[in-house]
Amino acid sequence: MDWGQALKIGGPATVAAFVFYKLISTYLIESKLIETNLIVNIVLLVFVFLFCLFLAWLLIPRKVKGDDSSKKDVVNNEIEENCSNSDINIGKQTGAVRGNKIKNNKSGGDINIG
Repeated sequence: MDWGQALKIGGPATVAAFVFYKLISTYLIESKLIETNLIVNIVLLVFVFLFCLFLAWLLIPRKVKGDDSSKKDVVNNEIEENCSNSDINIGKQTGAVRGNKIKNNKSGGDINIG
């Protein structure tokens, strides 16, 4: 395993998952307790399940509550006679784009509205 690439892609969770895998696999191979005790088997399965849930909880992105309030609407503006050598973007990261007058704009690239 190339640890440099693994850490770039997975971060510290890669190390945690690898250590967890090595500890559990070594314990399962060398221990006779697992073969004879049902309660230890159930506890081990619950622990593995909770560990997987914890890693999933860390990896799933959560929405920040203030994201929608930072978006502003572009409403009732006059966007006229602009000249650009590249793209013209109107309301690219905003909420609503409505009621605007967009005329006589010259662009060397694309004109993106909304």
